[in-house]
Amino acid sequence: MNDLLQWFNDHPTATWFIKTSLYIGIVLVAVYFSRRFISRLLNTEGKDEKKKTVFPIFRQILNALVYFFAFCIILEIFGVSTTPVWTVVSAMSVAVGFGAQQVFKDIFSGMLMLVEGQYVVGDTIEINGTTGEVESINLRTTILRDWIDGSVHIISNGEIRTVTNLSKNYMIAIVDLPIAYELELDPTIKVIKDLADKFPSNENLLEPISVLGVKEFDLRNLVVRVTVKTRSGENWGVERELRRYFKNELEKHDIYLPHVAIQMKSPAELINDSN
Repeated sequence: MNDLLQWFNDHPTATWFIKTSLYIGIVLVAVYFSRRFISRLLNTEGKDEKKKTVFPIFRQILNALVYFFAFCIILEIFGVSTTPVWTVVSAMSVAVGFGAQQVFKDIFSGMLMLVEGQYVVGDTIEINGTTGEVESINLRTTILRDWIDGSVHIISNGEIRTVTNLSKNYMIAIVDLPIAYELELDPTIKVIKDLADKFPSNENLLEPISVLGVKEFDLRNLVVRVTVKTRSGENWGVERELRRYFKNELEKHDIYLPHVAIQMKSPAELINDSN
């Protein structure tokens, strides 16, 4: 033991290297277990949609703090004072604050959105005229998967002005049926109500179908509106099914939905028109 102590005294450089390596190893192990603890603490498996939205953001922030403090500790191990580092960070934060106001605006807007719970991952929403499913919410951006063509929209949180959430509790399917003026109105509406009552059961419907009556008088026909409350995100599919159902069933009662006849011109007529 005395020989080992004497060796360390005779080799200060090796002693410093071993001590420094040991300290750095302890810091790296602490970082590893800190990250594992954060991941376990903020695990989103089996959690509700709100936690699945908020936890990843908190995880990013905590991991960044762990790396920053580990960096400062390593500097102290090498004998570098972290006081200038904190001073530089403070000065840079002020400078960046003036030059990156939009970034802080995005982050602040994102935090307010999370606190208010305007939408969560998995919701179908419309932001500034863009509709899609929320794939992820970050500190600066919200990522939408377009519900029509599948494209990805990355929207800065600070640029969000109006949010329309299409996934809150329920939605309403709306179908307008054009009815010819030549048909008697009251018997026709009675047939539509009877057909609405006979509509096949559907788990996406939250209440019976309502026939509201005449919505408007068009130039070629009148319009009867049919509505029904549906599960969130299922209204479009229900609308398509209602249109198919009413067209087929109304025709069985000799009630045909009017259409505009389009007269096609012959090639000779098109040539004459061009001349």
